[in-house]
Amino acid sequence: MLIVAEALHDSAGRDVPALLDTLTAELAAGWQVGTRGAMLTTAAPAVDVPG
Repeated sequence: MLIVAEALHDSAGRDVPALLDTLTAELAAGWQVGTRGAMLTTAAPAVDVPG
C-alpha cells in the first residue's frame, strides 16, 4: 500500500512526520503485518520498495 501525504502549512514540518508515525503504527496494529514509512526530501528524493 502506498499512502502519499503532502502539506504546505506552517507546522507541516512537524505534522507530516507525526502523521506518518501514526499511520505506520495503526496499520501495523490493525493488520498485524510489518510496515515502514519514509519521507521524501531534497536530500532523500526516493525510497526503495522491496519485491
